Amino acid sequence: QIGDPAGTVAGKVIELLKYENKVDAEIVRATAAEALKANKLTTVNNSTDTAYTFLASDANTCHTVNTSAETTRTVPSDSTAPNILIGDSIEVVNVGTGTVTFAAASGVTLLSSLTLVMYGQYSVCMLRKIAANTWILTGERTAV
Repeated sequence: QIGDPAGTVAGKVIELLKYENKVDAEIVRATAAEALKANKLTTVNNSTDTAYTFLASDANTCHTVNTSAETTRTVPSDSTAPNILIGDSIEVVNVGTGTVTFAAASGVTLLSSLTLVMYGQYSVCMLRKIAANTWILTGERTAV
């Protein structure tokens, strides 16, 4: 029976241990998948406002602008939105036909290789906080 423990108490324990290891592996896989989902920009905040200052709740989300009017999106200071952490980002998508311009709140540095104006309808930009009160703007913008 030692060589072939099937049907014995020891055999049942061995089968349970094998099953437990499979369950543990599945739990680890599912937890890793949830962690990957949590790191993605899954929340979409739709906005038709012509003037909007980003909030802490906008961090790590996709902010869509849907208006035919000219709009301004203001990057807040650390004193206004202290819960936006260094490394956080805000994706901005212009789905409307209006011009979207970015502005920096008082005390904020907004770095950009091009202008602070999105290219046009369906253009996408990314704001990323890289230091205290310092953000970088990348993406589809009009040339300097």
